[in-house]
Amino acid sequence: MSISILKLGTTGIKDSFKWYVREHSGEIAIIGIMVGIGIGVALLATGDISEAFAGRRR
Repeated sequence: MSISILKLGTTGIKDSFKWYVREHSGEIAIIGIMVGIGIGVALLATGDISEAFAGRRR
């Protein structure tokens, strides 16, 4: 099969990506929010753990 049949040319990939983002923008936004919350919780937990270790050394 040629690249043009599979739509793997540069234009085909760009169009496919744009279509996917347009069709799934809601899910992408939800995942972004969840990742942001997860990173925030991880940063808070890391700070608490660091503080607990610093308290033990005193």
